[in-house]
Amino acid sequence: MVSVSIIGKSGQAARLVSIIKKIRGVKLQYIYYYKDDNFKKPITNNFQDLLNSDAIIIASPTSTHAEYLIKLKKYKGYVLVEKPLVSNEKELKRIVGLSSKKIKVNYNFQNSKLAISIKKLIDSGKIGKPVSLQINTCHGLAFKKEYLNSWRSNINKSFGVLELVGTHFIDFAISLFGDVVAYNFFPQWLALCEKRFPPDTVSLKMKMKKGVIVDLRHSYAGPFLNKILLIGTDGYLDYDGEYVKIYYPRDVFDKNNRFVSSKARIKKIKFVDNWNKSLKTALKIFFNTVNNRGKFLKSDMATAVKAVKLVDRIKINK
Repeated sequence: MVSVSIIGKSGQAARLVSIIKKIRGVKLQYIYYYKDDNFKKPITNNFQDLLNSDAIIIASPTSTHAEYLIKLKKYKGYVLVEKPLVSNEKELKRIVGLSSKKIKVNYNFQNSKLAISIKKLIDSGKIGKPVSLQINTCHGLAFKKEYLNSWRSNINKSFGVLELVGTHFIDFAISLFGDVVAYNFFPQWLALCEKRFPPDTVSLKMKMKKGVIVDLRHSYAGPFLNKILLIGTDGYLDYDGEYVKIYYPRDVFDKNNRFVSSKARIKKIKFVDNWNKSLKTALKIFFNTVNNRGKFLKSDMATAVKAVKLVDRIKINK
């Protein structure tokens, strides 16, 4: 039986607790929340209570991650940190020396059916050489009253939609196509129209080491939308939030010898289901590693660090 404690009790932390309670072979020991004085187990405000667990999950606001990681410097167990790892490069320097073999950053999109389908398609060579990847996600969080008073809209604690949503896809792009060699960033303030707030809508265009152009567009100020378009030299993948449609080969002609689209190969992957299942999968993979006393890949941590550095560079130069 693997024992786990979690730092944080609402939002993403609450979602994780709900999933953990349903995973066989895993016992939730404590939920740490520093404000609670009149707590009832499993909630505690005593940080020392967590240290007897086999694993600890950090699911508190990003601006607190570095402090908790430093507190866990001598902890012998495993740590899962909700993405991103920390807020900036200065904090990265503060946590140097922590063993990446027992720390994993939870970029759960990497474990999703959608991400795995994209990776397999690229590796198969069926759409030829990748040329460009466009990812567009959108929903109206910034128009909700609770957003205004949350840490997500506090410029001192968060860089908004890029840091909290875009980072998933920055990490994904680096894992697929290598380092970011050049980028252009365009922020917008559409719901909270003051620059004392983080931008609620962003466009980030990146040129990757392998030559692929990645165009990310994310917004907290629009209708629910999830679109992915991956174009290769011999075909493409088009995802509309519900169906993955893959078209190849390139050379398909009509009776007049004009180019026409090839027949689509279609797979249903609903975005909300995909996200929920990927979170469950990520936790199961983490706990399996803990149970087997395994190690996490250094390359995963290296990619997570690169994502933090890029977002921090953008913050400074915005």
